[in-house]
Amino acid sequence: MQHILYFLFFPFQGYRCRFSKAQQLVGKETALSDSHKAFVTQTGFVPQKELRANLVTSNLFVFVSSCQNMPVSLLEAMAFGLPITCSNRDPVPEIHADGGVCFDSGKPGSIAAAAEQLTTESALREGVGRRAKQLSEQYSWSRCAEETWKFIGETYSSVRV
Repeated sequence: MQHILYFLFFPFQGYRCRFSKAQQLVGKETALSDSHKAFVTQTGFVPQKELRANLVTSNLFVFVSSCQNMPVSLLEAMAFGLPITCSNRDPVPEIHADGGVCFDSGKPGSIAAAAEQLTTESALREGVGRRAKQLSEQYSWSRCAEETWKFIGETYSSVRV
């Protein structure tokens, strides 16, 4: 069985995030351990129209970013039921809760250990994938809009003189 592991880093297109060095390191290590790219694919920015194709062919979602406020890319992977391994920096653990395995994004060994845990422990991998999908269902654009307008209305009402 072929395992495709996507390392997804989502800096804005053209934006130089501090993870460019991490991406280079992952690329270098991947070239050594998986020179034929049979198991690991590292991506940079993925246009929305290509995202679905990337996610449906993935077995694991590794989210290394630690500079996200509301990581929509993480929610998208969760919605596909992918097992998630991601940074332990807020707000990421709050979003995926028990639907993934956390790592310290500043320690490459921690990232590797989390990815290895999900690739070698099938019951854990399947469980967190199911849980990630369940958790993703609490997020929606309509709920976001409704809560945003409610907040704006309450704020306006409280400051009106």
